[in-house]
Amino acid sequence: MTRWAKVTLGAVIGIILLVSLFIGGSYVFARHEMHGIYSFCDSISESETPQAIIDRATTSGLFFARWQGTDDIWILNKPLEAPPMCRVACTVTFKGGRVSGKSLIDAD
Repeated sequence: MTRWAKVTLGAVIGIILLVSLFIGGSYVFARHEMHGIYSFCDSISESETPQAIIDRATTSGLFFARWQGTDDIWILNKPLEAPPMCRVACTVTFKGGRVSGKSLIDAD
């Protein structure tokens, strides 16, 4: 194998490793950013009131948004004003003042 071929092969392998590290690092970062909202959404019980959920979210370092004219809320891992990257919301719907449904959505 010529010197040129060895250098080229080394460069290609280096680029592949750098891209792999970037993709892997991005995945780990995204999972870390979203873990808190996933566990928070799972922990919401049907007996909780909207205000109790909001209070618990703010003490956990999460953010919330309310929809006008409804009791429905979004609990977010980042504020709505933040740049869109890894922003996830737990949407909580209410009926009669109690939780009637919850789901995780991409809020970017």
